[in-house]
Amino acid sequence: MEYIKEKEIRVYLNLRINQNKNQIKKIIVQKSTTVAQLLIFIRRKIKLKSEQAIFIIVNDTMPIANQMIGDLYETFKNKDGGLDILCQGEDCFGFSR
Repeated sequence: MEYIKEKEIRVYLNLRINQNKNQIKKIIVQKSTTVAQLLIFIRRKIKLKSEQAIFIIVNDTMPIANQMIGDLYETFKNKDGGLDILCQGEDCFGFSR
């Protein structure tokens, strides 16, 4: 059993990047983290190329970049006490495979 501090939440990332199978990663995030900060973290962890875009979707909506993860958690938390986030990658800027 993991210990989560009061100011942290459990986030389940469903990664759909590079047409690979879905990967689900569990991370612990500070409630004060913004969506933009989470995007930067994800880009660095999965080593996404600069010509690829990544979009975060929570409960069929795209949150704004300055929204805090804690606010999303309070609105969309799941029955297990975590936050499910879909990360969808797309090619952009004229890039083709």
